[in-house]
Amino acid sequence: MFHLARTEILREFFSEFQLYWTDESRHSLEVSELNGTRRRVLFTDLGNPRGIVTHFPTGALFWSDWNEQNPRIEKSYMDGQNRTVLVDTDVAWPNCLTIDWERNELFWTDAKTNKIEALALDGSKRRTVLKYSDETSSVFFNPPATPDGPELPVVPHPYGIAVLDEWLYWTDWSDKSLQRALKASGERNSTVKRSMKAPMDVVTWPLPGTSLQSSCSRNNGHCSHLCLRTPQAHSCACPTGLVLKDGRSCSGEPTHYLVFGGKNYLGRISMDTKPFWDVGLEVPGIKHPVALDVHYKTQKLYYTDADKDAIFVVSLNNLSYPEVLLDTYINSPDGLAVDWIAENLYWTDAGRKCIEVVRLTRLSRKVLIDEDLQEPRAIAVFPSKGFLFWSDWGENASRIERSYLDGSHRTVIVNTNIGWPNGLALDYKSERLFWIDAQEKRLESCDLEGERRQVLVTDLPHPFGLALMNSFVYWTDWNRSSIEMADKIFGKPQAVIRTDIREPMEIVSIRSDLQEGSNSCGHENGGCTDLCLYRPEGGHVCACGDEPDPHCSTGRSSYFLRYYPDPH
Repeated sequence: MFHLARTEILREFFSEFQLYWTDESRHSLEVSELNGTRRRVLFTDLGNPRGIVTHFPTGALFWSDWNEQNPRIEKSYMDGQNRTVLVDTDVAWPNCLTIDWERNELFWTDAKTNKIEALALDGSKRRTVLKYSDETSSVFFNPPATPDGPELPVVPHPYGIAVLDEWLYWTDWSDKSLQRALKASGERNSTVKRSMKAPMDVVTWPLPGTSLQSSCSRNNGHCSHLCLRTPQAHSCACPTGLVLKDGRSCSGEPTHYLVFGGKNYLGRISMDTKPFWDVGLEVPGIKHPVALDVHYKTQKLYYTDADKDAIFVVSLNNLSYPEVLLDTYINSPDGLAVDWIAENLYWTDAGRKCIEVVRLTRLSRKVLIDEDLQEPRAIAVFPSKGFLFWSDWGENASRIERSYLDGSHRTVIVNTNIGWPNGLALDYKSERLFWIDAQEKRLESCDLEGERRQVLVTDLPHPFGLALMNSFVYWTDWNRSSIEMADKIFGKPQAVIRTDIREPMEIVSIRSDLQEGSNSCGHENGGCTDLCLYRPEGGHVCACGDEPDPHCSTGRSSYFLRYYPDPH
């Protein structure tokens, strides 16, 4: 559930606004430009946040939280600094908030205490404006005094709230109505509209403060990205994942980050700065991305979509224009791996029970392995070594295999104590292979020969994707809807870095030094016109695609392979 609130931060000529909102499912509070760009998370530790409102003159931000253990109303500067609790007693289900700019009062509704209350913006002078009474079925304009003050009109389940002139307006779920009363006394209660189907929030027009200016009004406060109001003036802030370099300017893009797929979603988590929070990659047409990999030098993201049985590519510098790379003779492409040296893309196809490769610059496509495969799943490449690794969910014969990059010299390296091997990831420096097993519920690693096997993490509910970066290993979990991490050597400490992700699938790490190394295919494609496939002996194989191509330099059968020793 999303709760949105306007802000009164107006730019020059009042042409630009900023938007603050609470997200109950992600337990967060965020801010962005009005068009959704430059999105920044301010708080990630909320319980069940609900209402939110800003006060431009004081640069203050207020929100309510239904946290079961500690329901409360909080306050901070509009840049997230100076956070403090205003109300945490005699409060249960605080819903929406509004501010009376004339009296400098904050009003809120509480659906469990059945009250509408108010207090000064500094947290003092709390008062009850309206409250529920079991004994009252009509409105009293001159109610008798009680020890707690006068007996007030009925508010059985108040939700939305707003102030306009001397009137306080609110919606009520029980009455399915829009009500109003005097904001100062709660008297002269009346029904504005009845029989509303599902009354939620209410706002008034015109908005207060539309003629106010701030230091953000001129040249965006000299901020490169977000200019956020504070009591003193403003502060410059960056979208989530970017680093503020000089107090005004943000880094262009994260230098190292994770990309993952979920239902109708591609997300990015920057590892440059905390909080480790995902930001959606706005790629059109995303349905169910399963396999992912990145070519760092070209800044291209390759992904498969289970709903479309196709392989797509999109530039990380312009996410608006994804392209279909391949969409014929593909059935369940579950794994992808980029050979960044030879400019090749490998993938597993569980439906066709094969492993294929395609040259990215010419789309010369070739089946490498199509025998003795049951349900090939994850795939990984070690270009400088000339190795290809993949997992296979064979019936009673699950395993991890290795071959050369041309598909030759195939060998099984792991076939014991293995059930549903999903994600694979390589540590190129330590030369170890990591995998995640959803049946055995654990994370393991071994050397490139399948020896020196080590169990790192156990009791994982249903792990799927896997990635490595620096000293840590990261994985997705279907049952927990999460992304988690652990030390890649010791397996501990283990931590959850993101939750509430719908059907999380593959995850990949992106950093320049993760795609290094060289081989003979890296120089003029090894002299090959089509596929250059490196081999550990120090040479490479030139190959044509399976479809006849008159431009293939061999001029012979499309299945022809030619071996070239490495001149180095």
